[in-house]
Amino acid sequence: MTKKVLLMIVSLFCVASLEGKLPLEEIFSNSGLQSGESSLPIRPLLDAYERSFTVLELSPKKADRCQKIASDYACAYVTLGKEEILSSLTKVPEIAEQLVILQTEPTSSRLEDLAKCEHFDMVFADSLPSDFVEMHLHRILKLGDFTLIQIPLSLKKWNFQILYDQLLEQTYTLLCIDANGVRSIAGPLSDYGEWLRMKKGCTQVLCVVHQPKKKLTRNYFRGPDEKEYFIESSFEEKVLLKTKRNTHWSPGINLCSYKMLGGVYPTNQQIQEGLMQTRYTDHPDLTPYNVILNGEEIILIDWDYNEWAQFDWDRGIGHDPERGLQWIFFLLEVDSPSLFRENVSNSELRKEFIGR
Repeated sequence: MTKKVLLMIVSLFCVASLEGKLPLEEIFSNSGLQSGESSLPIRPLLDAYERSFTVLELSPKKADRCQKIASDYACAYVTLGKEEILSSLTKVPEIAEQLVILQTEPTSSRLEDLAKCEHFDMVFADSLPSDFVEMHLHRILKLGDFTLIQIPLSLKKWNFQILYDQLLEQTYTLLCIDANGVRSIAGPLSDYGEWLRMKKGCTQVLCVVHQPKKKLTRNYFRGPDEKEYFIESSFEEKVLLKTKRNTHWSPGINLCSYKMLGGVYPTNQQIQEGLMQTRYTDHPDLTPYNVILNGEEIILIDWDYNEWAQFDWDRGIGHDPERGLQWIFFLLEVDSPSLFRENVSNSELRKEFIGR
């Protein structure tokens, strides 16, 4: 039985609490991490999740962490940049089924656009250059609930002050890795002198920031920037709050984000095959922005009755699902992000497939 199936069974018996979260100091205190676990010091936080979660790793340097997490947890593991680093893992079935690989590199505009339409439970930004993190930390923190960054041991006083100011109103914990394993120190640090004392003997210092993300402002990448979608997220459950009814959040990323950011895995063929295995013929609005990639698994979202149904009023289906499927297949072959966006957002270009 797969990890995903087991998690679905367990979740049926879980009572969700959307109000409280374990504080970081409680998660990492007395965690019992030994030196052998120093390669994954974030494990206590991962262990807190009782549901499938979504990870975003920015510009990964090694495949080890992805391999550990995808092996041990039910999650969607999304990477942005350095796509060659994880390409070997696509040959490992139990890892590949949870992978989404985007080849474009992180930039300020891409981070901003991604934050508007996606919600990640955990963001690994510790492989990014320190000057990039210093400049774009406010953008990185908008991507999800928990963010992991690395604090350079060579941090100068001026750079420390910049980081200190950016984290001043954040909740965070420092993870200090040394010869004995991992120890945690709850923030905030008081001054540069405390930082110098704390880092002695450390080979690496990581910072886990908790800034819960509560809403989205777009329903897909570069879509109309005019809506607000509110989210409630806990370790037990993640819910999208809608006007008519609330829906459970599906792990992974939207197909539009995948295409706009140069998705290379899963492949177009895998996505097409996955779509054919869904109940797409019953979907009220089969469009690319209603497709989620949970690794290799394809999930269709937004099953609300379509009040403007033209194809099948009784079932509330807006347009012919077969034509919607052809539209998605056509868009999968569009390599240019700008051309993809034009085909999704231009009503005249959509008419050929869905009539609007």
